Amino acid sequence: MDFFDVFPIFQQAEHSSLKGRFLRLLSLSGVAYTPTAYYFELSPRRYWVNSPGGELTIGVRGAQVRLRAAPGAPLELLLRHIREAWGCEPQFFPGGSTYLLEGEQYALLAGGNLRQQPDAPHILILTAPRLGGAQTPDALVQALYFLQLAEPPTNSQSSGMLRIARDALGDFLAREQWSYQELQEQVWAEMLYTDAVPVTANLRPVLAVRGIAKLWSAGWLPCGLSKSLSEQANG
Repeated sequence: MDFFDVFPIFQQAEHSSLKGRFLRLLSLSGVAYTPTAYYFELSPRRYWVNSPGGELTIGVRGAQVRLRAAPGAPLELLLRHIREAWGCEPQFFPGGSTYLLEGEQYALLAGGNLRQQPDAPHILILTAPRLGGAQTPDALVQALYFLQLAEPPTNSQSSGMLRIARDALGDFLAREQWSYQELQEQVWAEMLYTDAVPVTANLRPVLAVRGIAKLWSAGWLPCGLSKSLSEQANG
């Protein structure tokens, strides 16, 4: 799916990561939060990685929707996924600005134009495509949204969920990997619906959550994640 077909407002951006490039929108990811915690999914079993030494690594990610020819606006697909997979009602608040990450480049896209597309993502993460060919895009785009929940999730259709206290998100993101047992020992972390997950597994932020970690460690998100986006939108 062509990124600019979905988010035409970014065609006006002057940043080099966007201007004059062929970008393919790969997926939408949602990091959901309540007043007290953030919620993440554990990757489905087919994405678990076993090392030659026998260590099992499971990805920690946001709620994810891969975009194909599915009907409906992309943001609505993500909201519907969370309703069905998590059993709770998500709410999106426009941020008025978008963070952009490509490799080690960071940028903040802001201005009145973004308010003309109320479903503009809060973060864009650009990565290089792995395969070549005539239709190969210059970059693949993951669009990330922060979504407020009125109530915590009541179920999970993935391998499980990870709850991180709001004021401890930086502690979780500070490490590239945690063992399952280490996280269980943290007062600010709680494993949910993880009966099928081996206690010997390692948990590693991937995809959009890895992008958030990079922005956080670079000092770009010290405030944007410390209070709800609804509070920011209201001034």
